[in-house]
Amino acid sequence: MRLLYSKPELRDLSQGSRISFARQFRFMSQHELADKLGITGDNKRRTMTRYEKCERNANPLKNLSYTYFTVENINHEIPNKRRGMTKDEKEYYAQLELADKENLRPIELVIKKIFKSDYDLRYNIEANHRVHLSVRINRELKQREKTMLNAKIKSEFYHTEIKESEEKTIINIYNENPNLSLGLRG
Repeated sequence: MRLLYSKPELRDLSQGSRISFARQFRFMSQHELADKLGITGDNKRRTMTRYEKCERNANPLKNLSYTYFTVENINHEIPNKRRGMTKDEKEYYAQLELADKENLRPIELVIKKIFKSDYDLRYNIEANHRVHLSVRINRELKQREKTMLNAKIKSEFYHTEIKESEEKTIINIYNENPNLSLGLRG
């Protein structure tokens, strides 16, 4: 028996809507997501429903400053669903990857402006068909560069991870949501 997959819709930008969108996109049930987020109790599904409908204050989730990003990147195995993708599903994932790349493209200019030619930039495609920008610099970042990154890239639109060591720095920039307008600051 083949189940039909309807692509999820983002109703609005509320925390609950974003959680629901990411959960549906990952083919997860509310119970599975509750387990992954560490929600305990007998009524996990009801608790998740209340979070998704914004009827409950998200206290257990308050430490997840990037809710959509966190839910989106939960490692969840999708049993054999990707092998036999239909043409529509392949097309949907191709459009999602393209949208991610297009939303990240202006960040290339920001990176070029900050680091000149002292970097290596790549687009990486995750197993969940999401694209992120990875920048490798063969040194530690200067405080001025960190400040410029934070000033130029809006955290509402992009999630930025900076991993530093003595010899190199890796900056990963993820779209919070591929359907949002671009989040750059003048």
